[in-house]
Amino acid sequence: MTASGAHFQVLVNDEGQYSIHPARLSPPAGWRGAGFTGTESACTEFVDEVWTDMRPQSLVDQMSRSGK
Repeated sequence: MTASGAHFQVLVNDEGQYSIHPARLSPPAGWRGAGFTGTESACTEFVDEVWTDMRPQSLVDQMSRSGK
């Protein structure tokens, strides 16, 4: 937690895109918890580690179907 008491959660959507969001709030529509909470800095570090391919999942799927 930060000095202000802010605590964050990491969210992910169906496209495999990540975001951080205040933990005290429910995730917005289309987003779900990725299983990590902590300070803003810790959440950002987690996202940097796990989100290594910035392409949306729909593009990855399309490219794999077309053999690229």
